[in-house]
Amino acid sequence: MTRIAIMPGVYLTAVQTEKFKSSCLSVNLLRNLNAQTASQNAMLPSILRRGTQDYPNMEQYAARQDELYGAKITPMVRKKGEVQCIGLQADFVDGTYTPDGEAQLQNVLSLLCDTLLLPVQDGKKFQTDYFDSEQSNLVDKIDALINNKIGYARHAATALMCSHEAYGIHSLGQRDVASNITNEQLYQAWQDVLATSQIEIFYCGTVPRARIEGLLRRKLEALPRSVLEITSTQIVPAAQKTRTHEERMDVGQGNLVLGFRTPLDDFPAAFMANMVYGGSLTGKLFVNVRERLSLCYFAQSVIDKWKGIMFVQAGIDFGQYDKALKEILEQWKKCCDGDITQDEMTAAFNTVETLYTAVEDSPFELEEFALGQAVGGFKYSAGEFIELCRAVTVEQVAQAAQGMSLDTVYFLRGDGS
Repeated sequence: MTRIAIMPGVYLTAVQTEKFKSSCLSVNLLRNLNAQTASQNAMLPSILRRGTQDYPNMEQYAARQDELYGAKITPMVRKKGEVQCIGLQADFVDGTYTPDGEAQLQNVLSLLCDTLLLPVQDGKKFQTDYFDSEQSNLVDKIDALINNKIGYARHAATALMCSHEAYGIHSLGQRDVASNITNEQLYQAWQDVLATSQIEIFYCGTVPRARIEGLLRRKLEALPRSVLEITSTQIVPAAQKTRTHEERMDVGQGNLVLGFRTPLDDFPAAFMANMVYGGSLTGKLFVNVRERLSLCYFAQSVIDKWKGIMFVQAGIDFGQYDKALKEILEQWKKCCDGDITQDEMTAAFNTVETLYTAVEDSPFELEEFALGQAVGGFKYSAGEFIELCRAVTVEQVAQAAQGMSLDTVYFLRGDGS
């Protein structure tokens, strides 16, 4: 996996391999999360994919994809730390398995770039019915977030914990902002995003990198380039105090979320600490809080390597709040005290090894990993990270856990209805 600059602010990460029958090609534009622009940025990939100047409606656009042996171009909106990653991802049969050979890639690449640069336009705005439809779709998506109570609780806790930080903004933005976007604003946003975004392009397939680079240079020669927006994420290494918040809703199961601030001085140790604590089915949370004490329906922890936050989430009965919270914190204290067996360390590492080895099992897992590395400026490969985690000791895990501080406790409970 190699990453090179092919134009000012435009980078290509290429993996040449014969391992997969399908290829992946993606274009991601990086933006700083902002409450006023997040929704319009999130809307852009979907309205761009409504059609190009050569294929101006969904029927013709879909027919062109079918001609490319069922290629699929998908709009993507992702959040890495405080960076919003918007773009398009193409999934297509590798040219090795089509009569067109290398022309398959060239045709898909051309359609993808035209989708980005030559959308259907109506003067200085997008086609009105396309705009109205995609704005309605975005508002519906934001409204639907509440239907997934686990995801809703996690976002509500994040918004509370990071109320004065960009990390508290959802990747889709806010409903009131989304519903008030105008067509002219979106069109201007598209031009600004093209001109000022750092662009990360990923390819995985059989074609050599030099060939990909040449094709991209020709297709992107009309790409406007201006002063680039520098993306970054603010890391708050320690909590000032612990905040507690309770929200009531018509739910049958409580959702408890804890947010820990954590410095990223030694990320492999912090990642292993998360795994020992609750990042796997062998972690202390699952084994003790769920299995041994039956205090929750699920319990897990995840760590954000871009922001420096570890979240713990558990589904519990409303009446088990005090007991569950006490035991969750007790298991964290054991990590801080180094009360960790070698079996727990081995099981945690085995999970890490499985997760990061699986990165190489799919072109789309490779794309996700490569994008995250580019956003965070991380240089290690998946295999190198496995070896970094292999070298982590119990003492380092304890030290990493000691550096974490509890910032927020959020509980979503029933409203009694």
